[in-house]
Amino acid sequence: MFWQEACENSSLKDLPFKIELNTQGQLLMTQVKVNHSLIQGKIIGLLYRHCCQEGEALAKCAVKTQKGTKVADVAWASTKILDIIQTEIECSIAPVVVLR
Repeated sequence: MFWQEACENSSLKDLPFKIELNTQGQLLMTQVKVNHSLIQGKIIGLLYRHCCQEGEALAKCAVKTQKGTKVADVAWASTKILDIIQTEIECSIAPVVVLR
């Protein structure tokens, strides 16, 4: 399976899991807990307060890697990188900061 197919698959929408793909295109699902979401929000706030370059924080950002599509819990992309990735299904280049 490719990331585009996973995004378009209606049976995968609204699941309470973080979904990623491994190198064989197999789906990997991880439970998401409320406390995890709270921590993500706090990290995003810290990034906006302390990041030294212009950009945006991203939550649940899909990043294409050599080991499949991985989903960053939180990422920070510079405006230069955002210009490239903002219309992509998965980031072709990684944001400046990626936290999983």
